[in-house]
Amino acid sequence: GEVYGIQAETGSVLWQTRLKGPIWNAPAISGEMIILGHSGGEIVALSRNNGALVWSYPIVDVVKASPLLVGQFVVAGTMSGKLVVLNSHDGSHVAETEVTGAIAFPPVTDGTRIFVATQSGRILCYGDEHAQLTQDRQ
Repeated sequence: GEVYGIQAETGSVLWQTRLKGPIWNAPAISGEMIILGHSGGEIVALSRNNGALVWSYPIVDVVKASPLLVGQFVVAGTMSGKLVVLNSHDGSHVAETEVTGAIAFPPVTDGTRIFVATQSGRILCYGDEHAQLTQDRQ
């Protein structure tokens, strides 16, 4: 559950922040924020400068996959199949849906759509012309 800010040229630790659970994913970077999920049931944004908590969202489930930044939004999935969209600036809830299967793999985007793969063998696509699920294949 430790996050470190490391000076690239020297490798020295600039700051260290402890979160409420182990981290199994890579962070997303948005301007001056580092955004990540952890197994303690939160999505958090930390300051890149000092590691201070900027915002947190209680997703109340294990987050194993890295969050995805799409414009001003953070997309994160949980091991129980919850897919959440948050505002990247303040962590406020934008949208949420339940899918079949754990989301253990990071969502990806082509710039207009978001693709989510689940451990049940499904690939889901969001953001097409109807802004709804457009593919659900096994």
